[in-house]
Amino acid sequence: MTIHAFQLPSGDGWLHATLTLPPRPQARAAVLICPPLVEERKASQRAMVDGARHLAEAAACVVLRIDYRGCGDSSGMFEATGVGDWRSDTERAADWLRAAFPGLPQIRLGIRAGALLAGTEDTDASAMVIWEPVAGEAFIRQLLQRRMVNDMIAYGRARASRAALDATLKQGGSVDLDGYTVTGAQVAGLAALPLPATRLPGLVILTGADTRTTEALGRQAPLLDCVTHRLAPFWNSVGHVDTQPLAEATSQWIQKHFDTLHAISPVSLPSPVAPLEAPVTIPAREGELRAILHRPPVDPPREAFLFLGGWSGDRQGPHRLFSCSRAAWRRRVICACVWTTAVEARATARWPRRASGRWSTTPRPPSTGSGSNCRPARRSRSSRSVRAARWRSARPSGNRASTGSCSGRRR
Repeated sequence: MTIHAFQLPSGDGWLHATLTLPPRPQARAAVLICPPLVEERKASQRAMVDGARHLAEAAACVVLRIDYRGCGDSSGMFEATGVGDWRSDTERAADWLRAAFPGLPQIRLGIRAGALLAGTEDTDASAMVIWEPVAGEAFIRQLLQRRMVNDMIAYGRARASRAALDATLKQGGSVDLDGYTVTGAQVAGLAALPLPATRLPGLVILTGADTRTTEALGRQAPLLDCVTHRLAPFWNSVGHVDTQPLAEATSQWIQKHFDTLHAISPVSLPSPVAPLEAPVTIPAREGELRAILHRPPVDPPREAFLFLGGWSGDRQGPHRLFSCSRAAWRRRVICACVWTTAVEARATARWPRRASGRWSTTPRPPSTGSGSNCRPARRSRSSRSVRAARWRSARPSGNRASTGSCSGRRR
């Protein structure tokens, strides 16, 4: 299995993209993962990483993951983008995937609101897979409900009533939802998106007990097979949720319906659009660490910062805040910042499980359990941080410092 991170030009900016290739130069399909939005995107990070790798290894698929503009590690500000931009980003990624691997049937895999942006009505896609679908109006309602709950936890009361939030958005204002500045235009655009009405074959995987979504999809998309795997809400969890059953069900469905293997040629990746904040790979004992190196326009830099996020939830701090912060440091403090994503280490690094009261460092076999008893071994995480620090120290710069958020400060 080979993994490439790169920047894909789209509209007035670029998308952070990750391409996962199967172990052999053969593939049965090309899968485009359309991620969720706002904090659901960061909570689903590990599900997307593990899902992409499983589809590449077990189903011989080429898998492309993207961040929409204004989201994740892509360019732009979230509040300056909207549904039209995100759908355009999806089509841009699909076009690149089709050109890079001609002849491969393309499958869109939408997670939560990502399925609303998959745009399969008038495309050349061959199939559609949806993990935990949600209609646009229901998605907005859930975001507002989480805002009220978070206010009660943090302040003991709601800072604004639901009616006041609705009024602000309808008047064209913006509100803070999950730490994102969400505009009235974005809410209106998302609320207008129904569940996908597609004539493509495909698979829908539900993780909860509510069957209303399944019934609605059955009427609008009669060729979609539906299965249920009961899991904790991985898109709204702070801790780790084992989503291996979703990846396995998707892999089995793809292998059943796309049984022909096609030869694939080496791919040519686009040149970096913004070379001052390009993705890098750091060799490590357990495989590789994925990172993004932000360099100032002045060389050598005055400072070098190693930014370590907390472990909880697999790079699940307020990720967009971190992305914007490191870019601001690069511009204003003239420093080189390395954002480590140690939990995306390649090869045999897996989530250990607790045994006899201790955190095991042996690889964990696939299971259907969820995350209350799973977390990475602290020693392993610390060693990866040390490896990243050594990699940073080998680069020319002035003073060096490390900064961490939450439990990232311990490493």
